[in-house]
Amino acid sequence: RQQRTRLKRQQTQAAMAAQTDSLRKFAILASKAKMHAKAEELWQRLVDANNEDGAARYNLANAQSALGKLDAALTHYDAAIRETDDAALAKACRANASCACIKAQEPDRALQYCQEMDSPTALYNLNTALRQLGRQDEAIRITWAKILGDAPPKLRDYIQSRGRDRSITVVCVKWGAKYDATYVNKLARSCRRHLQGMGRLVCFTDDDAGLDDIVEARSLPTTTMKAWWL
Repeated sequence: RQQRTRLKRQQTQAAMAAQTDSLRKFAILASKAKMHAKAEELWQRLVDANNEDGAARYNLANAQSALGKLDAALTHYDAAIRETDDAALAKACRANASCACIKAQEPDRALQYCQEMDSPTALYNLNTALRQLGRQDEAIRITWAKILGDAPPKLRDYIQSRGRDRSITVVCVKWGAKYDATYVNKLARSCRRHLQGMGRLVCFTDDDAGLDDIVEARSLPTTTMKAWWL
């Protein structure tokens, strides 16, 4: 009798697992087809069957976000973040939650999901939220701090050195008869006018006739060179 009971239990569990797998497949198809209302229904059934299913909560939240149900979506994003041990899933929840808040023009709520800056999406969303709040200077400061923090030492030293040495060299190529010296001269004047820290403009060319004095003309290399600038 115990064996029959155990066998029946196993059969019931197998049937439930098959039903869950089938339901999940339909839910995935609905999400991919952007049938958000149907996806919400199916993912909700999966969450009801197992409220510790972080992936189901994440996808349910995505469907609710697409339907404009921000509060409901955030509830499930938060639950998925709390319950999952999957760092990638938690990161995706935070990214999508912040996107949903920004889309709904609620930047204050978005900020709580992107403070960790654990992905390019999080950093982008943090910047967007701060700009929506009119805190552009803070957005710029945080972005540069993150860039410098993640940069290799040599690149970080180079970036920081630009603050001390603001001289910038612009390089262009003029070859053949398609563009004459007028274009180079206009480029040089525009750079001088609009580019802060402009130092010099170097033009590699086969004909320096007509170039202004502010343009430093240099001959094109005599070695075989592909015309990548065409």
